[in-house]
Amino acid sequence: MPWPMGKRAKDTMNTTGAAIASAVVFVWLGMVLAISFLEAPLSSARPG
Repeated sequence: MPWPMGKRAKDTMNTTGAAIASAVVFVWLGMVLAISFLEAPLSSARPG
């Protein structure tokens, strides 16, 4: 039996889910880029 929700409640949940998914993707991408930019000078530095 489906949940007793109106159309507006389902649309709100879909919109909220999409917003959360987008936020997670952007946060993950930001972390990956930040680590890459922090690591690049360290890996190219010459020892001594």
